[in-house]
Amino acid sequence: MSDAKKDGNLTYDGRFKYVFKSKNLRFFVASIVSDILNLDYDYVFKNMKYIDSVFGNTKLNEYRSDVIVAVDKTYLIFEMNKYYYHNLRTNKLLYLGIVYDYYYEDISNQFNDTTAILVNINSFKETKKGIKDFDTSYLFMNNDKVTYTDTMQIREFNLVNGEERCYNKFATSKLERRLTYLYVTREEENIIREFIKGDDVLMKVDEYRKQIKDGKIPVQLTAKERLEREFEEIKAYAIEEATNTGMAQGMAQGVAQGVAQSTNNIASNMKKSGIANDIIAKCTGLSIDKIMAL
Repeated sequence: MSDAKKDGNLTYDGRFKYVFKSKNLRFFVASIVSDILNLDYDYVFKNMKYIDSVFGNTKLNEYRSDVIVAVDKTYLIFEMNKYYYHNLRTNKLLYLGIVYDYYYEDISNQFNDTTAILVNINSFKETKKGIKDFDTSYLFMNNDKVTYTDTMQIREFNLVNGEERCYNKFATSKLERRLTYLYVTREEENIIREFIKGDDVLMKVDEYRKQIKDGKIPVQLTAKERLEREFEEIKAYAIEEATNTGMAQGMAQGVAQGVAQSTNNIASNMKKSGIANDIIAKCTGLSIDKIMAL
């Protein structure tokens, strides 16, 4: 397994946050935000602010979104979702509600025209069959398809679908290519060079990515990445042990049981450390109900 600090894959937690929070790469984030909001790029670049992404008043009641930016009274909550797990979308809605409630009422107790947008950036294969869209919008509607509100919105970008569309030379927008670039960074260097060709913004961002990969820009593993790595190593070890002992009969069952037990132990230890259930689910693949029962 490669050293994550020298890996250029920008879908990983720490590297994604570095790119989206670094003032040196503000131009990249502003280009994405301006397209999502349909606002002038120069206006967004000048007025975009970064918001604290940690919520809650105690350590046991604390939530950490990936990145939040604001333009005027519009707040965009960016979430990079590297793995699919049960109730992922439902859990992310929590961030949308918290941000909206917090900024909806100002210090003079006067309601304002705040808008909150949850931006899910998915780098896993969509589990719903037949979905080929790169960009999907979700509205809050009743059974009669009447919109409740447009002040809370969800935009979901499926990077796997974006890569497929780009490689098959479908017509793609600037927004689609720039977000899909995050997923393409897991590829070989020659593929990345071909993908960014002709896009001045992506070519500039890629210079920073290469410095991260070479260790010239140190990006430390986040707690979530360390847990993800531990889990992957446990699975690899269980499979290797089963293979080396030649236990062909029942090997699959034995590996599954060993991984399941190790997963439960990891999840239990994470709970004792006060880590939120949605983070535990993302790292281990267990359902929220299973985690709560541990």
